Amino acid sequence: YYAIKKLQPTAQVGYSSHDENLLSVANALDLNISHLERHITLNKKTEGLDHSSSSTPEEFRMIKDYITFSEKNKIPISMISMLLL
Repeated sequence: YYAIKKLQPTAQVGYSSHDENLLSVANALDLNISHLERHITLNKKTEGLDHSSSSTPEEFRMIKDYITFSEKNKIPISMISMLLL
């Protein structure tokens, strides 16, 4: 992220997350990424490569709530998620 922004300050930088917890997502959002890519699943125990590291609809709601709370209260998203995880 920082290397790209140093070379191209106006570049849009996204994050493709395949992490099992949401802390890395929160950290990326704190960097003001322009795009977040997460897979969605209805059941993390479904067979297949991406289900265990995908987000459930409830986790997507949590991410949205983190963003809303962060913006409203001017608190870094990673701080909120560390308290709630």
